[in-house]
Amino acid sequence: MPAVLKPILASVVLLLVTIPVARAAGDVVALETWSMMIGLVGGLALFLYGMDHLAGALKTLAGARLRRVLSGMTRNRLWAAVSGAVITGLVQSSSVTTVLVVGFVSAGLMPFAQSIAVIMGANMGSTLTAQIIAFRVDAIAPLFIAIGFAMTMLADRKRFSLIGKAVLGMGMLFFGMGMMSNAMEPLRTYAPFIDLMSQMSNPFLAMLVAAAFTALVQSSAATMGIVIVLAGQGLVPLESGIALIFGANIGTCVTALLVTIGKNRDAFRTALGHILFNVVGVLIWLPFIDQLARLVEVITTGRTPETTDIAREIANAHTIFNVANVILMIGFVPWIARLIEKLVPAEIDAEPRLNPEPKYVIHELTVAPAAALSLLRSEVMHMGDVVIDVVRLGRENLRNPTRPKLKKLGELDDGIDSLQDAIALFAAKLRRAELLAGDVNRMQNELAVSNHLEAVGDLISEEMV
Repeated sequence: MPAVLKPILASVVLLLVTIPVARAAGDVVALETWSMMIGLVGGLALFLYGMDHLAGALKTLAGARLRRVLSGMTRNRLWAAVSGAVITGLVQSSSVTTVLVVGFVSAGLMPFAQSIAVIMGANMGSTLTAQIIAFRVDAIAPLFIAIGFAMTMLADRKRFSLIGKAVLGMGMLFFGMGMMSNAMEPLRTYAPFIDLMSQMSNPFLAMLVAAAFTALVQSSAATMGIVIVLAGQGLVPLESGIALIFGANIGTCVTALLVTIGKNRDAFRTALGHILFNVVGVLIWLPFIDQLARLVEVITTGRTPETTDIAREIANAHTIFNVANVILMIGFVPWIARLIEKLVPAEIDAEPRLNPEPKYVIHELTVAPAAALSLLRSEVMHMGDVVIDVVRLGRENLRNPTRPKLKKLGELDDGIDSLQDAIALFAAKLRRAELLAGDVNRMQNELAVSNHLEAVGDLISEEMV
């Protein structure tokens, strides 16, 4: 889903929740509720926009490191889990990692079983986002915005400009959190809303609400931000906050399902592995919410309740939950993979060995330029294999020309032309992303190679034939 739609969908949800409260409160309170609603919607939009800015800058800055991590994802399941955590930490989005993994499996670049371990690691890496949100430094957020804006506008080098963009995004994130917190403060003494939130003591209801909201906005970070704001105002106790976190983990699986639309069965298996891991993890911890709450209280504040920091407690609960699940289930990856393979049997591949159809340029993966460049290179290599097939067929036609062979040669060349168009379109989409100078050179080199390969196909199929 385009990032710009996230705050719009979030705003719609908040409107649907807030309007009934306003109507129940009468005209005078309705005016106050309208002001609160503006603060909530505007704050959430700023929060999500700041997250998008921060993630976009980090993805570009981490280009070389991201390529190194991606290249090692298929070593073993432990390294795959570490890779998933590192990628998610670098791009500040488990959804991006999920999209990458599904795309890699769909393109045949990663074994299905390995993808489960990467997704486990992605859940672990997503805890860094929660820890950043829990800092709650909204008092100095305008300073972050000012510094980030100045670096973005005045920096001569692109790298410093991107660092400024990341700082600006972090400032907007914290400023949005502050807006939401200020908007929700009157609700601390508003009886109907307190009664509504008291129902969140039911963990199943809390999980359902959080899962639905996360699925709608496709951002577990947005859910985490709202939960931390509500908890900071004393509207959500720690136990309910943990249940809401569990629901957010389940709701984020919708992104993986949406990405598999139109992909092969291995991609669907990967999404199913994501769902299975998250749901089983929640079921393991669900009976122990109270124990988890006591554990994070001791870890976060020791035994001095006067220093309670519920935002940090919720972030720590999120970290413990995800890290413990990875430790518990990483050893069972082969069995999980076999279970999913039985649930979703392999499809029979009747395609020829060399198919000129695009195989690697999956447009959803342009969200991570480093990964997209790796796929662009794989597609050019695939194009080279097809061109080699054309050369072989051309040599056979020289020795013993037949109409069927000539027809096959023309079809392969048409496929090469289409493949070249797909590569050019993918590269054009990448140009709109922010690329470092080295990445731009790599992309241009790949395009030059694909142009030469396309010329070889034309030379044989048109000139020779």
